[in-house]
Amino acid sequence: MEYSKQEKIDYLLYLLSQYVRDADRVSTGVASFVPMTAILLAQAMHAPRACYLNCLGAVNPRYEQLGNTSEEAGAVMGQDSFLSLPALFDMGARGDIDVMFFSAPQMDAQGRINLTGIGTYEHPKVKFPGPAGSGLMLARVKRPVLYHFKHSRQVLVKKVDFSTAQAVHLPTVPLVTDLAVFHLQAGGKPLLVQVHPWSSPDEVAAMTGFTFKTGKPEIEVSPARLRKASEVLNRLDARGRRYAVALGDRHAEAS
Repeated sequence: MEYSKQEKIDYLLYLLSQYVRDADRVSTGVASFVPMTAILLAQAMHAPRACYLNCLGAVNPRYEQLGNTSEEAGAVMGQDSFLSLPALFDMGARGDIDVMFFSAPQMDAQGRINLTGIGTYEHPKVKFPGPAGSGLMLARVKRPVLYHFKHSRQVLVKKVDFSTAQAVHLPTVPLVTDLAVFHLQAGGKPLLVQVHPWSSPDEVAAMTGFTFKTGKPEIEVSPARLRKASEVLNRLDARGRRYAVALGDRHAEAS
């Protein structure tokens, strides 16, 4: 089956949404359009009691239409209540946030993410924006999920140039890319648990900078559920903002 760029994006958003369970407390960081969309999809499909804590402080924001980022003013126009940023970080520090999504320009086989830079710390070749809250949150959230929709050997490396954050409290962290799903294991070899229908194990191996073992599929993706997800996404995002985040020609991607 051939997948269009739009279908691939909806497929990936559906996969991310499956990590949100009913009654979860789930949060997003700054400018987290993809996680925000996945959370709203989860609330609409299978997790109506999930509580979304937006970085602006909006608790369960209600958007008329999705904009360009999760931090637009519309997030606080309709909401259940308000939570200050210090209170949000306090919740994270106590382990009271169930799920949070993290991405970075560089990730490695041990589940470390690099938001600092490429090269040495003193003389970086490329400087990234910095950790923001990831150093605390990735190490405290109960079930963090990593994602990156530009799967390459430059992004998925054997060891990051600088370890900005790591989920040191967990043995395994999922990583969803535009080609596959891995379980990254601190102190162990990553498991490849899912290959997307438009990719192959050989392509995943060629595009990954670390070696891995093969495990069992993690999430069942049925055509009927995908059709339903696309219907919901079209209601949430009638203007198709999620497609505007597509990068490059190889696959549909988001960030």
